[in-house]
Amino acid sequence: MKVYVVGESLGYARWIDNCELVDDIEEAQVVFFTGGGDVSPKYYGCKQHPATWPSVYRDEEEIRMFQKVRPNQVVFGTCRGLS
Repeated sequence: MKVYVVGESLGYARWIDNCELVDDIEEAQVVFFTGGGDVSPKYYGCKQHPATWPSVYRDEEEIRMFQKVRPNQVVFGTCRGLS
């Protein structure tokens, strides 16, 4: 199965049997959004709490990647990737 990992660590895809990591989202059957820091609350209409540490740069990059996902691709997310 061809997997494209979005985020911090390729290790998140280790549990997928017959996993072949690809460098191009267009080639992937599965797009995997990994865990990490908080998603900025501005993306869901809330104010940032003092205890959150979002990365707006990462948020914007992952939004761009999510917009590239095609209907025939499976999308998984963990932790932050579930937002």
